[in-house]
Amino acid sequence: MSSGRYVALEERGFLGETFHANMSFLQHTPFKQIVAVFRRMRDVAPQKSVSLEFDGETLAEEDTVGDSEIDDMDLVDVIVK
Repeated sequence: MSSGRYVALEERGFLGETFHANMSFLQHTPFKQIVAVFRRMRDVAPQKSVSLEFDGETLAEEDTVGDSEIDDMDLVDVIVK
């Protein structure tokens, strides 16, 4: 197993627009850190909630990339509300 995984993040907007980013994260990277990176990249307002979903299930922010079943280049959906 490698020390990192390439993950594709995708956010779909209400008007059909899509934001897509490929990133590499270490196995011990918590999902809350990935959310923080996404917030900075997209300039998401602090009052909005951001969550990550993989295969239809919400990823717990305290879990890490290594805790999940995410493989290299899997798509993780970003939900902004």
